[in-house]
Amino acid sequence: MSDPVADSARGGASAHLEEWAQYFRAGGVFTAPVDQELLARRLKGNQAGLLLTIIAIVVVVAGTVDALNRGSVPVVLTIMLGIVALTLALGVWRLWTTRQRLHTARVSPKYVTISQSGVRIADVIELPWALSIGVVVLTGDSGAGSGKQRLGAAAARGSGIAQTELIIGLGPGVAKPLRAAAGKRLRRLFEVIGEGGALRVPLDSVLSPTSTAQVIAAAQAAGKLAGVGAVGPEDLSAATTAVQELYLGKPIPAAARADHTRAMTAAAVASTAAASVASSPHAVVAVMFGRALAAASTAGLAPKGAAIVAQDPVGAPSSAAPADQDSSPAASLSIDELANAVLGSAGRELFDDARRYLVANGPDAFAARFPDMDNAVSGDGPTDIQLLLSAGLSPHARTIGWCDWSGEDDPGQVLDFVEQSCRTLWQSVPFWPAATVAGGDPVVSVLHRADEGLSRAGQRLLLIDDDSDTYNFVPVKQPVFAALVNRAGDGFRLVGVDRL
Repeated sequence: MSDPVADSARGGASAHLEEWAQYFRAGGVFTAPVDQELLARRLKGNQAGLLLTIIAIVVVVAGTVDALNRGSVPVVLTIMLGIVALTLALGVWRLWTTRQRLHTARVSPKYVTISQSGVRIADVIELPWALSIGVVVLTGDSGAGSGKQRLGAAAARGSGIAQTELIIGLGPGVAKPLRAAAGKRLRRLFEVIGEGGALRVPLDSVLSPTSTAQVIAAAQAAGKLAGVGAVGPEDLSAATTAVQELYLGKPIPAAARADHTRAMTAAAVASTAAASVASSPHAVVAVMFGRALAAASTAGLAPKGAAIVAQDPVGAPSSAAPADQDSSPAASLSIDELANAVLGSAGRELFDDARRYLVANGPDAFAARFPDMDNAVSGDGPTDIQLLLSAGLSPHARTIGWCDWSGEDDPGQVLDFVEQSCRTLWQSVPFWPAATVAGGDPVVSVLHRADEGLSRAGQRLLLIDDDSDTYNFVPVKQPVFAALVNRAGDGFRLVGVDRL
């Protein structure tokens, strides 16, 4: 497999969308760095444009006032001068907003990071593909049109106005809380209309030409690979229409892969997130999918299958799943999607390393290399879900807590695990009322109270049912909970405390 990053950096012609897709399938993560010299030039050009436009406004207004005082200006000319002054004022506003958007590139040298899991902007805004309804690359053709049009495009580019933008549509209820979580500088990248909107990222004013071309291809390939519809810059009319539809909340049809599970869940995720945000104004949608964003290729990993059972009202295992369990294709969840949602960077790295080592070296060597994770019940070694739980329970990477169904080993065990997990995941640590931390109550009651405390901080408690007598749980943000709850995978099922 050729490396599309290296190929496009060398100016090669082989960095096509399918090669980018192969790159992301193999766990590739692409990061486009800020071109600091270009950014400095664009900021200087923007400053010069602002100054000249303001001077022009002063000249027009001063000339108009002087002429009016002399009584020598016709009414029509006065109206025309007023229109000119208004146009220049709008130009100042456009240049000023452009300057604010340029400053977003100073938040982090890592401007755009793309993987099969999602997109991260400036190392702050983290957007899983599941919350997107489409990707559009909008670009102006500076080589087309009349000489005046080309001159205008060049002047706009010199003033920092982007001619190429990456636009990621956001479903209903997603845009507003994501913008609120992004911080003062980065919220300027959002355009919100009603309950919908988009993340609009300028490219060519911040990135080198090579990096811009790479982001254009990588975003389309990764989005399509995840089941998100994408429209490239080849057809400006189609791209413009797609942007308009995104702002109206209409998803771009996905045709990138045979199963469209991600496309089918995107609208449901967004609408459920809207309900979560409505009930909790503190909900945050900037979902953490880890420093190691993409998983290694799972080719060659044989499914190990395990029966998934529910928990009955008193917490003991039950042999049958609830009648309302969602068994549709959209409810299925891969182990990598779960890992992206519930593991931190250290846990994800440990999980990937352990899984690769097990496949490459076998269960005996694995037991010697990872003794703390060798919790297999068969001679084949631990299953993927057992590896994931072990990684999340690891003391140096803890994001998952546990408790035996019969009760806590020590008072406060559940809440201590929840607090540790929140800190590892960089999420708000809930405030627990004194009655909540008293201890000694049945574990189901403790889990319910933990979920109530998390809900006040825009989070929920997600339980990972692996058909054992242990409750495994992780605090996640409300929209992530809505996207994952009642979904199942190989050897696990995800439920909320209401199913206990």
